[in-house]
Amino acid sequence: MTGCCVPFCSNHSRNGWRLYRFPREPNRRLQWTANVNRDKWQPSYASSVCEIHFLEESFEQHRADGWRKLKPNAVPTLFPRNKPARGRKSPKLAAGAATTPGANDGSVPTEAPEGFASVEVEVHMLPSSNGNDPPTRRSRAKARPARTRRTTRRRTVTQKRDVPNAVPSKSLCSKSSCVESRKKLADMTRRHDELVEAYAVANSTVNALRSRVDKLESTVEILRQHLRHRESEDLQPSP
Repeated sequence: MTGCCVPFCSNHSRNGWRLYRFPREPNRRLQWTANVNRDKWQPSYASSVCEIHFLEESFEQHRADGWRKLKPNAVPTLFPRNKPARGRKSPKLAAGAATTPGANDGSVPTEAPEGFASVEVEVHMLPSSNGNDPPTRRSRAKARPARTRRTTRRRTVTQKRDVPNAVPSKSLCSKSSCVESRKKLADMTRRHDELVEAYAVANSTVNALRSRVDKLESTVEILRQHLRHRESEDLQPSP
């Protein structure tokens, strides 16, 4: 498909924009290239500029066929000055909150934050080596995340972010097929423009032929009238 070659312009023919190919005349082609102002770039056969880069005076006015056609001396002069700002990327999802089990005497169920099941803490009394020191406490906490919709979704998002080079679900067309489609569309656009120009020439030729036919018909009618008048004079008896 055909897109605008002007920097920072994303207009495309598939979005309804009208595009115009670079002229073949060397002087005008060089002027178009200079106005587009792309560094170390030369237009190809399919390079085009969309209609928003031309002044309204650059188009032919009051055409009978309603076609939006450029004048022979039209040059693109309207171009964006600054690069459009990029949108911000979505922030990363925050990690789940960690649980802090408390040390209780005996097995005591404690409340867990949202998204986690209850935590059970077991405390065991260990005797001292010399028998005089107070017994130390060793606690062991186990936490198991609850199977909730929120936790499942968070795990799914995290797994998708961790997988490198993830393949999108929708299959994209190959580069060769896209290039071939663009070439076909460029050929169809060129053929369409040629047909429109040929139609305009044929229409003007038909109008000229109609005008000549009208003149010939009027001449024939005049000759018929003269012939009838002469025949009527010949039929009259001489005095």
